[in-house]
Amino acid sequence: MNEMMRKWCPVVAVLVLLSCTARQEVPPGVLNRDEMVKMLTEILITEDKVSKLGIASDSAYQVSDLFRARIFEKAGMTDSLFRRSMNYYIEHPKEMQQIYTTLVDSLNLREQRASVAAEKK
Repeated sequence: MNEMMRKWCPVVAVLVLLSCTARQEVPPGVLNRDEMVKMLTEILITEDKVSKLGIASDSAYQVSDLFRARIFEKAGMTDSLFRRSMNYYIEHPKEMQQIYTTLVDSLNLREQRASVAAEKK
């Protein structure tokens, strides 16, 4: 997961610096922060697993797309809803920063739990 975090940290930094706007209510048709954290967590974990398969990057991209479609289907949402939500949060970097702070905390907690579980084996 550390490699994944290094990959996404610059993206988060850019998103945070894009603009500074006041906090607004999330409009209809946009995922709330908790839903975004959940979706991003699933997507990042899946992309991390795909990256460890050792397949060519173009194939990995296709595999990631398939898994991402399954994630959306399981959550009962569409790719367009997720993209619309990402666009909203990109335009509201303070809220995006909160999402990524929660996301990083969540991924770190998962990693710690996995380490503890591995030590017990």
